[in-house]
Amino acid sequence: MRTLEEFLNEYAKTHMNPVNSAIHMICVPIIVVFTLGLVWGATDLIYGGYLAGKTIAGIDAFLLLNGGTLGVIFMLQFYARLNMKLFVIMIGFLAFSWWVLYSIHTAGYNVLLVSAVIWVAAWIGQFIGHHIEGAKPSFTDDLVFLLIGPAFVLNKVLRKTGGAWV
Repeated sequence: MRTLEEFLNEYAKTHMNPVNSAIHMICVPIIVVFTLGLVWGATDLIYGGYLAGKTIAGIDAFLLLNGGTLGVIFMLQFYARLNMKLFVIMIGFLAFSWWVLYSIHTAGYNVLLVSAVIWVAAWIGQFIGHHIEGAKPSFTDDLVFLLIGPAFVLNKVLRKTGGAWV
């Protein structure tokens, strides 16, 4: 597997334009949250009724076994293999993401519908940014770059505080 530095350097090649970069700073975190929301909502649609009222070790079974929660676990495993500092920081971001979705869920809103609307809008922003950049998104060559985007954004934020990887 490539190193985090190799991934970030490759990703940076199609994110040089400051407008595209700014769009990514906004849209990538939104896409992460609401991609998890799409999976959360689809899980609710498919088998949420079956899990309703059931608990595992005193915790609502749906909250433990929905696709958003399982997606967070998958992402954290990827980040842990890539870089432990990234893993630790992503725990916080993904916990925040899960809390956003949990809040939408417990407020009685349809997580799937809310996520779909916001997710589509954020992807439109991404494609506008890539049009401005004049380069196709990195994930069109390798889907793993869908997981590198959040690390790229985080790296840019950490650069401001002296904690960046690259």
